[in-house]
Amino acid sequence: MAKNTETIVQSHTITSSQSNHSLLRTLSLFSGKSKQWFGVGILMVAQSFLAMGITLSISKGIDLLTGEPTVNRIMLIVGSILLMGMLQWVCGYFQKKLAQRSVIDTLQELQNKLFRSMICKNIGFFSKNSSGMLISRITGDTESFGQFIHVFVGQSGVIMSIFILLAALFFIDFSLACLLVAFIPVIIGAALLFKKLSRKVSRQMYEMFAELNANIKESLAGMTIAKNFVQEEAMRQRFLPINEQAYKVNMAQGRVFSSILPLTNLLSSLGICVILYAGGRGVLDTSVSFGVLYLFVQTVQRIWDPISSFANFSNQIQDGMAAAERIFAVLEEGEEIDLSDESREEWRGGDIRFKQVGFSYDSDVRQLENFSLTIKEGERIAVVGHTGAGKTTLARILLRFHDYRDGSITVGGVELRSIGLKSLRSQIGYIPQVPFLFAGTLRDNLTYSNAETSDASVWSAACMINGGAWLEDFPEGLDTQIGERGGNLSAGQRQLIALVRVLVKNPSLLIMDEATANIDPFTESHIRQALKIVMKNRTNVIIAHRLSTILDANKIIVLSSGQIAEEGTHEELMVREGAYKQLYDTYYRHQDLNNWHASAEGEEV
Repeated sequence: MAKNTETIVQSHTITSSQSNHSLLRTLSLFSGKSKQWFGVGILMVAQSFLAMGITLSISKGIDLLTGEPTVNRIMLIVGSILLMGMLQWVCGYFQKKLAQRSVIDTLQELQNKLFRSMICKNIGFFSKNSSGMLISRITGDTESFGQFIHVFVGQSGVIMSIFILLAALFFIDFSLACLLVAFIPVIIGAALLFKKLSRKVSRQMYEMFAELNANIKESLAGMTIAKNFVQEEAMRQRFLPINEQAYKVNMAQGRVFSSILPLTNLLSSLGICVILYAGGRGVLDTSVSFGVLYLFVQTVQRIWDPISSFANFSNQIQDGMAAAERIFAVLEEGEEIDLSDESREEWRGGDIRFKQVGFSYDSDVRQLENFSLTIKEGERIAVVGHTGAGKTTLARILLRFHDYRDGSITVGGVELRSIGLKSLRSQIGYIPQVPFLFAGTLRDNLTYSNAETSDASVWSAACMINGGAWLEDFPEGLDTQIGERGGNLSAGQRQLIALVRVLVKNPSLLIMDEATANIDPFTESHIRQALKIVMKNRTNVIIAHRLSTILDANKIIVLSSGQIAEEGTHEELMVREGAYKQLYDTYYRHQDLNNWHASAEGEEV
């Protein structure tokens, strides 16, 4: 629970050094669109001067009405205000359009960079980060980042117009301008106070909602167990105090946000009173006109609005900067070797030799230790062992999902690290226990290794298994939609597609995490026939869970704590009565039909 809360809080608060770093990276993102942003800046300056011109024209109009007004002068003032208003609208329209286009284009490029960066990460990156979190980086964080840019641009325009207006006010009445500027620290102080209070209550809200959501999620996920143990009331009692605390924090946040508006109105009124008093005395001694007095009173509100708005937008800005920091953290994390690196060796095949290989996912536990093994080209080896023995690690290292740290691995005498990833993985077929299929047609999945593979080649590979009879279950042939993750298919059909996909790829080395481990015996017989075809004329490394697969292997490797405990054929290892015999008695004996027949004969006797 605490961990979830900490994660959420960290996502909304960042240090000043992180903020500066993110700001520099943000500026670099927009460096390629300097012309567009220069145009945005020009239009923003034009808007500011037009806004100042409208305010000054109104001030002059008031002076005119209190003096000797004429219809022509009034029409001139009104016409100038209307013209500047129209020009301001035109500048604002094109400024927002240009800024929005630049932001949207940049966000699209950023999402493309993020997606490319993610798919080029080492496989360990996806073990450390959940898919939901990675999705939120591409969608939610880029959206928050875009909103931050829009707010930043909008506030920059308002602040620019204020500085231009203040500069004009110093020329109009220096003493009133100094008084107005002296009031600005009060406004900023009130805004910072509100920001501090709002951040505190917002953080409490994030913490409470994290705890509340975690409680609800756990309750719903464990509903079956709760009902079985008749613990619905206990579950409700655990929820009530958390919800009550969330209610109190929510009320506290409401009090903070509801009190800020009266406070801002009070301070604004105070500033107006000060300017009215000082300016009013100037009106009495004719040193200040009514128009100038209006101008300064109006400026108090114009200064207050953006500063108070900045406080209101502080959480949004904080979220945007935090989102930027998370995005850049993904972009800066190391990637795999470039798949297009042409300077690396090509796969030439041959024997695979492990020599004193050491590997660990972290510094505490070693998955492989001084591991040495030779796999001859065309050989079929079965790798067995208890959970955690290093079987899957062996497969991942061959695929270079992870890099070994000690020793060496060679393929045909060439160091594995020297072979380009594209060349290496194009020659390795990997079949997991639960095959992953992509949404789309049967053709899309079978030709996943090369979308340009002809239908004739696909049909040829498909017909190698049971004469292609399994395709009769697909009413539209290769155009059949298989659904997300192959949800419209049975487990056996998904496994057959995975096997044919490997046949279409035609790799030199097949790594298989026992494709029949989770399939019923009837379907297994069909899969086993397919496997014999897939494994033919290839080097095969099989993480074995079925005795039938083990018996078909040329050599059995028994792993224990990252080392080879034994190796040999089934008959050889059974005679030794060592680690393999223990595994056989624990996992495989019940699968041995000879033992079943012997047991049955014993019962008959």
